[in-house]
Amino acid sequence: MKFIAIGDCVCDKYLHQKMMYPGGTALNAAVYWRMMGAESAYIGVIGNDPEGEFLKKTMDEKGVDRSHSKLYEGESTSSKVDLVRGERVFLWANGMKVRAEHPLVLDEADMEYIKGFSAVHTSLYSGMEQELPKLAAYLKDEAAKGSRVPLISFDISDRWEDEEYREQICPYADIVFLSCPDLEYGMAQYGCGLIAELGPKIVIATRGDDAVAAVCEGVNYVQWPRMIEPVDTLGAGDSFAAAFELNYAKTGDIQTSLDAAAEFAAGICLMNGAFGCGVSIE
Repeated sequence: MKFIAIGDCVCDKYLHQKMMYPGGTALNAAVYWRMMGAESAYIGVIGNDPEGEFLKKTMDEKGVDRSHSKLYEGESTSSKVDLVRGERVFLWANGMKVRAEHPLVLDEADMEYIKGFSAVHTSLYSGMEQELPKLAAYLKDEAAKGSRVPLISFDISDRWEDEEYREQICPYADIVFLSCPDLEYGMAQYGCGLIAELGPKIVIATRGDDAVAAVCEGVNYVQWPRMIEPVDTLGAGDSFAAAFELNYAKTGDIQTSLDAAAEFAAGICLMNGAFGCGVSIE
């Protein structure tokens, strides 16, 4: 099995530690799959500045295939991060930078390449709003020809409450992840139901250190997180999504996959940055 993530790669700068870590929703997922023993790839736009070189080096060292990524002259995305009792707090970000100047456009070769994976993961941070319908239509056509095609998963995060946005995105995804850290379980389950009505087979709402709510074809599920003292929660949601996708591709079982995702995400929260690999900065 192999998995592909499309979208953002970011340098997270922890000023209080004087350390910089690689991250970004899409890159995180690609690295997490490698950590779990699967093949993985990343497609995104990468700048040619020192941060971009660091991100490329990280992908190469982790064994993430970046052969279909787009390289341009420009400034890579970075953020400034603080930790408050293990909870990551974003202080500042420099915007999309090179990704704004060169929006990601998937060509025919990219889509043929994507077709060979078990699942493709992207998110609201990936600039894929225009490309997602195109990708979904291509994969639907290929499936009609008898080809095996990947599931599409989308992390809509906290924009699930934006009716216009969820109606723009959710009909094109098979699995949708949302973030509801401040909602009661019942309301999170309600949110899952709203999105499921738009077409996704599986909808999962993470709630920080509280119970995960999920729905699959009208059946509700609950998953309790592993209770730990986190070192750094950066990447918690991304690791949960990546582990769920991998285990669901293996087993086809929702509850087993939710449990494996909770276990893997807890381990990620014991690492600095999204997955370690930090370098010192001044």
